[in-house]
Amino acid sequence: METQPQQRVFPAYPDCKATFPNKGGKPDFNSKPKSAGKATDYTCPECEKGKRVKRIGKPKKTKKAYNWYGCDQFPTCKARFFEKDGKPEIPDKEDA
Repeated sequence: METQPQQRVFPAYPDCKATFPNKGGKPDFNSKPKSAGKATDYTCPECEKGKRVKRIGKPKKTKKAYNWYGCDQFPTCKARFFEKDGKPEIPDKEDA
């Protein structure tokens, strides 16, 4: 006697709008959303159009968080500055 496969019921579908990143062909349910960063009132010294955005980085090996600043005009402006003593370390234009 053959048995019928049991049907799964998904009551939230199609109302559910959740999405998950792909990890090895399967959804990664443990991923954390990336932070957009905290906008500052300071102008980007590279392009002089955008504002600096403070972001948090975390290297894969050490997993020790660090702060860095990028331009909100990315990808047009690819400027980035790392934090030193609580302030962005911005090189002089002559050094670049």
